[in-house]
Amino acid sequence: MPKTPNRHLVERERVQIHTLCFIAGWSSDDIAFELAIPHRSIIRCLSQPITPTKPGGRRPILDTPSRAQLINHATLNATQRRKPREQIAEELGHELCARTVKAAFDHEQYFRRVAVAKPLVSEANRIKRIIFAEAGITRPDTEWDRFIWTDEMSARY
Repeated sequence: MPKTPNRHLVERERVQIHTLCFIAGWSSDDIAFELAIPHRSIIRCLSQPITPTKPGGRRPILDTPSRAQLINHATLNATQRRKPREQIAEELGHELCARTVKAAFDHEQYFRRVAVAKPLVSEANRIKRIIFAEAGITRPDTEWDRFIWTDEMSARY
């Protein structure tokens, strides 16, 4: 005879079973007969709390301290930041696939971006900056109040 699959009781059924047993004083046989639920399910329900615990899943490959260690090692210096993620994991003794390492970095919200090269100041702009700075030495403070500095903000028309 094939085994019948386990049926998970809904919250209403669990509360009803606990109430009939612990408050009304019914036996597990009486509850099973009245609710048409297998006797073994009644016994299992009475041995657990009314609110079930979350079923355990697969343990994570990398726990939080290991992920933090990966991030700290990856951000030690500029050389480390340029290394491939997999190489950083190997240096710490973790044998992980590329997808797992990327997921660990993503979980810690550490994302890599391509560095943008800052353009060098051209000779013409360098001369203009020197002229502006030398002229600014003699300007009074009231005149400086008319300038809008955009080094810390962006403006659009």
